[in-house]
Amino acid sequence: MSSSPEDPSLRIQQLEKRLERERRAREEAENIAERATRDLYERIQELERIRVQLSEAKEQADRANQAKSAFLANMSHEIRTPLTAIIGLAYLTMRRADEPRLRKSLSDIHESGNHLLGLVSDILDLSKLEADKIVLDDVDLAIDGVLERVSTMTAARAQAQGLELAFSLDPRVPRQVRGDPVRLAQILLNYVSNAIKFTERGEITVRVGIEEQDAESALLRFSVSDTGIGISPDDLSRLFRPFEQVDGSDTRSHGGSGLGLAICRRLAERMGGSVGATSEPGRGSVFWFTTRLRIARRAVDFSPRRDIEGRRILVVDDNPTARTVISGLLSSFPVHVETAASGAEAVAHVVAAEKAGRPFHVLLLDWRMPELDGIATARRIRELVPQSSCPAVLLITAHGREEALGAAAEAGIEVVISKPVTESTLIDSLVRAISGRESPLGEQALGDARAARVDDFADSLRGRRVLVVDDVPMNLEIIRGLLEVAGCTVETADSGLEAVERARKGELDVILMDIQMPVMDGVTAAQEIRRLPGCERLPVIAVTANVLESDHRHYRASGISEIIAKPIEPATLYATVARHAPGGARAPLSASAADPAAPSGHIPLFDVEAALGFLGGNRDLLVRSARMFVASNEHDVEQILALIAAADLKTASRRFHRLKGSAAMLGCRRLSEVSAALERDLKAADAKAPADHRLRDFSEAMGQTLEALRQHAAAPPH
Repeated sequence: MSSSPEDPSLRIQQLEKRLERERRAREEAENIAERATRDLYERIQELERIRVQLSEAKEQADRANQAKSAFLANMSHEIRTPLTAIIGLAYLTMRRADEPRLRKSLSDIHESGNHLLGLVSDILDLSKLEADKIVLDDVDLAIDGVLERVSTMTAARAQAQGLELAFSLDPRVPRQVRGDPVRLAQILLNYVSNAIKFTERGEITVRVGIEEQDAESALLRFSVSDTGIGISPDDLSRLFRPFEQVDGSDTRSHGGSGLGLAICRRLAERMGGSVGATSEPGRGSVFWFTTRLRIARRAVDFSPRRDIEGRRILVVDDNPTARTVISGLLSSFPVHVETAASGAEAVAHVVAAEKAGRPFHVLLLDWRMPELDGIATARRIRELVPQSSCPAVLLITAHGREEALGAAAEAGIEVVISKPVTESTLIDSLVRAISGRESPLGEQALGDARAARVDDFADSLRGRRVLVVDDVPMNLEIIRGLLEVAGCTVETADSGLEAVERARKGELDVILMDIQMPVMDGVTAAQEIRRLPGCERLPVIAVTANVLESDHRHYRASGISEIIAKPIEPATLYATVARHAPGGARAPLSASAADPAAPSGHIPLFDVEAALGFLGGNRDLLVRSARMFVASNEHDVEQILALIAAADLKTASRRFHRLKGSAAMLGCRRLSEVSAALERDLKAADAKAPADHRLRDFSEAMGQTLEALRQHAAAPPH
C-alpha cells in the first residue's frame, strides 16, 4: 500500500516556521553585529582617549625633563659660583700664607671645594645620561694615551699610600681606535680611584684585553683589580645603582655619593658595552667594563722597533705583578726579556750573561727592593762587569721622583721613570738609554701637568692688559688677584654695558666676561664689542658656571673666543689668557716651526712652548702627539673639501670643530683659529660654502702645520 501525498498546508506551515527562524537568526546576527560595531567604536574611542592621554603625558614628561635639565643647570650655576670664591680665595691666600698650619687649613678648603665640584659634576652627568643628553665624541685615540692620562691623575695618590699601580696592555689590542677618550678615562679613573680608596696595602692593576674583533671594530675589556677589603655578595649585587654605596653605615670610613659607578654603567652601555664586578671579602675586587670601538682607518705604528730590535733586557723587581706587567709591555716588541726577583739575582744574571758572551743591553731596575736596592745593584754590577759590557740602566720608582733623580744622578744612572709604567713611557725611555742620550731630567712627569704654576706662563702674561667683567665683587677680586700675581695689568667692570664702553676706548689685550649679569649679559656684550671698530678680533673669553654644551655652542656663535668654567682652575686661566694674548710672548722654538713670511706679532704656526704648557712640559709626549696628529689629519684637506663640494656642510663643520681643538692642544694656533672661523661660518643659520680664498688659507695653514710637526717629530731630543 503506497503512502499518501504530503498535505500542502503542512508543507507551507513548515516553510513559514523555517523562514521565521531564519528571520530571527538574521535579526539576532544583526543585533550582534550592531553591538560588536558599537563596542568596537567605543573601544576605538577609548584607545583614542588613551592615545591622547599618553601624548599629553609624554609632553608633560618632556616638559618635566626639560625643566629638570634647566633646574640642574641653574643649580649647577648657583653652586659653582660660590665655589669660585671658595677655591679661588683659598688658592690666593695659600700662596701668601707663611704659617704651616694655616697653609694646611687652606689646602684642606681648596681640596674640599674641588671634591664638592666633582659631586656637582657627577649629578649633572647622571642627569644628562638619564635624559640621553650626553654626546659621545668619535675621534681617533690611542689606548696607551688613555692609560697614560689615568696614570697621571692617580699615580701620586697610589704612591702616597705605598700601593703598587701597574698597567697591562694585551699586545693584540689595536693601538689606535675611534671613540671618546675622555669618557673611557672617566670610567677608568672612577675604578682606579675606588681601588685606591679601599686598598690599604698591596697592588692595583689596570688591564686592557680584547674579547672579539672584526675588520671594523673591536670589543675591548678594561679591568681594575686590587688587593683591598673586598665586597660582600649582598653589597656586590647593589653596585652600579645610583646612590648605592658599599658601606652604608653611619660610621663608614670611606666617603662617596654612590653616583660614580652608576655613571660608569650608563657610559659603558652608551659605548656598546657593559659593566660588572667580582669580589671576595678580604681578598680584593675586580671591576670591569667593555666597550666596542671602531678601528682607526689610518692607524700608524710609531713604535721605534728598529731602535730596540734584538736587545736583551733584564727586568728586576721584587713584586711579581710588576715584573709580569713590565715584561708584558715589552712582549709585542722584538726584544729578549728576562726577569729577576731581587738585586742579588740580577747581579748573578748579568755576570753570567757577560761570561757567556750574551750581555744584557738594558737593566730595568726597581729602586726600592729589600737587601740590595736598584742603585746598589747598579753599582755592584759596574764593579763586576767590564765597562764595554755594562748595560744601560733605567731606574723605576714608585716613590718620590725628585729624590730618585738625585740618587740616580749620583750613581750615574741614565734614566729615571716613575711607576705606574705605560708602554709609551717605557719604550721612549728604552730608546733614550740605548741611544746613549742621557736626560734624567728631560722626562717631565705627566703628573706635574695638574700642578702647573703661574711661572709656566709668566713670559706670556706679564704686562698683558686684561679687562675682567663680573657683577659679583668677590669674583672680580679673585680673578684680578690671580692675574695680578702673573704680572697682568687688570681692569674691572661689573656689567656688559660697562665692558662695551671700556672696549670702545681700546688698548685691551683680552676680556674675561661673565655671562649672567644685569643691565647687559655677557653674550650681548660680546656681540656689541665685535661690532666696535678695531675689536673684531679682540679675544673675549667667557667665564661661566654654565656647563651645558648647548650653552657653549650659543656662546661661541655669539662671538665668544673660548670658555673657562667656574670654579676657575688657575692653570687653566693662565694658559687660556696666554694663548689669546696678542703676540703671545710664546715665540716658536725655531724658524723651521714658524711661518718665515709672517710679520712680527702674527699668530704662531706651531707654538712649541704653548704645546708644552698643555702637556706638562713633557717633550716626549709632544713628539708622540705630533706624530699622531700628522697620521690622523694628513688627508683632512681633501676630505673636508670633498664634504663642502657635496654640500655636506654639517659634517664639514664638525670636522673643523675637531681640528680646531686638537690643533689648539698642540700649540698650532693659526690652524686652530682658521678652523674655528670656518666652523662658525658653517654653523650659521644661512651657512653656505666658504669662499675660495678662505679654503686656500685653510689648506695653506694645514700644509705648513703638518710640515712643522713632521720636522719637530724628527728632530733629536733636547
